[in-house]
Amino acid sequence: MVKVENCLEQFKLVSEPTERQATWRTEAAGAAPVSKTVAAATAAAAAGAADAGVAQTLGPTSGTPIASTPATGGKVKNKVVDKTAWISWMRQTFKTLDDTNERTIINDLLQEAKDKDWTEPQFMEALDQRSSWWRNELPSLRQFFLDSNDPRKKGQFDQQVGNRIDAIEAGLEKLGVNLNRVDPITGKVMTADQYTDAVKGVALEAMKNGWTDAQIQNYLATKVDIVFSGGGTVGTASSRIKSWADKYGVSLNDNYVKNINASLLDPNDGRDEQWWYNEMQRQAAEQYSPFAGGLAMTLLLGAGCRLMMAHYHKY
Repeated sequence: MVKVENCLEQFKLVSEPTERQATWRTEAAGAAPVSKTVAAATAAAAAGAADAGVAQTLGPTSGTPIASTPATGGKVKNKVVDKTAWISWMRQTFKTLDDTNERTIINDLLQEAKDKDWTEPQFMEALDQRSSWWRNELPSLRQFFLDSNDPRKKGQFDQQVGNRIDAIEAGLEKLGVNLNRVDPITGKVMTADQYTDAVKGVALEAMKNGWTDAQIQNYLATKVDIVFSGGGTVGTASSRIKSWADKYGVSLNDNYVKNINASLLDPNDGRDEQWWYNEMQRQAAEQYSPFAGGLAMTLLLGAGCRLMMAHYHKY
């Protein structure tokens, strides 16, 4: 009789629904009965885990999963990447924009991107269509804005600025010029960091506008805080021109010297060292008319010597 009852009990365990099985097994182990709600939740969790390919191990009394073991040899799956994280980065990028109207347009676009689950390229395409500021801005300025304001690009951008500063300082040295280390307002000498910041300003302008080395040189020609330190291609030429002016008795004020220096720095100006040499002689002839004939002869002889030297170097 006992054997028959045991067989019937086993038959019940096999044939009863899952939630009753969980309850009876728990009671058989001497633990508190598990409610239908908990049992149902446990069964649902186990089913969900099975769909995901994960085997669940249940605690003996609570029915709570205590471990998750992937069915693929114990390897843990990668975390799901938040596909909308770029929206937060873009909000930080464009919050620096001064134009409040454009900033409102961009914030609305970012909200739409979030609602419609856009990708970042889709947002940039929409930005080009709806923002007149973005659409009409130069490509180099747009790229500079993104690179300098996007937190994701900070390290890369700082490295680019550092490289550009090094290149500009090397270029200044080659030209024989440097930025003025004296503050034009306070008269105080710049510290090393302040000087680096001044050079950084030139580097940022170059990056913002996508300038070539020649365009950087042209920009420097417009700067009033450039000091010609001597040496280098341009610095040496400037020193020679001032020396010729002294020799011919031509007085050069500060503005005139700046004009000479600016022309030497600007590769498109056309007034090179030889031009200024002739100009110093011309001005001397005007100031000292008795010597005009001698100066003219000097010009003629100088031109003749150059022709002879050019002919000599052919052979």
